[in-house]
Amino acid sequence: MVDSVRHFSYVNEGTVSLVVGEKKTKFHIHAHKLSEVSTFFRAALESGFREAGERMITLSEDVETVDCFVQWVYHQKIRVSENRNCDLYIFADKYDIPDLKRYALTKLFRIIWKCRPPAPFKVENWYQHTSATSGLRLLIRDWYFWKASSEYLASKQFHDALIQNPEFAADLVAVLGRFNLNRMCPKPENMEIEQYV
Repeated sequence: MVDSVRHFSYVNEGTVSLVVGEKKTKFHIHAHKLSEVSTFFRAALESGFREAGERMITLSEDVETVDCFVQWVYHQKIRVSENRNCDLYIFADKYDIPDLKRYALTKLFRIIWKCRPPAPFKVENWYQHTSATSGLRLLIRDWYFWKASSEYLASKQFHDALIQNPEFAADLVAVLGRFNLNRMCPKPENMEIEQYV
């Protein structure tokens, strides 16, 4: 019988340094693992660019997000807050890491029905780093629709946040219009992750 367990030896594998933030924190990661998960990183490592020769890639993201990414590359599981899941989604979107994008969105989808929506300044930041068709935007919009209290939605703080983020305001109006047009509003527990991916 052939052993179906695949064993990896990283002894002679080349690594790449991910250099992160102002303090230039370095994360060492096996090049083949990085290339497996991201076409962006694969292209950077296989091209004639400086990064390929130096085996070093500089990233502008925060150290915590990159640390979570590296953990995910090796373990395919991580425990993080809903805010960090949003940051990971944006990281995955930027560097073309579809499996991490789906992972972060799925984790977020599972917890949002149990907690309050994120602060508007966080939403504004996430909107600045995602496209109009982003699954994260759709999920945040629905999260507010389902979980924000009517008192909060009527508050000056929320009103000011909508003025600062007109795209988010338009998304909320669109979801209200969609549910009013259909005259039925699906329950959060009946929603499926597939509509966001």
